Amino acid sequence: MIVHRMTFHIKPGQAQEALALLVAESKRINWPRPQRLYASKVGRSNTLSAETEFADLGEYDQYWKDWSANRSPRLP
Repeated sequence: MIVHRMTFHIKPGQAQEALALLVAESKRINWPRPQRLYASKVGRSNTLSAETEFADLGEYDQYWKDWSANRSPRLP
């Protein structure tokens, strides 16, 4: 199993907007995988993390190929 975690450092006061953008992008690409979202309450503040599990590297690689083909034009 592969667990991919992305951690975002957010400007103070922007956590709710960042969370909404992350959820909207997950829905937009219609990825059926469960995703765990974490917001820090202790330690470094203004941090949001997202985790997704994959069975193996092949599945992980296919995820990023699909995401790249469908990404928002606003993203680099």
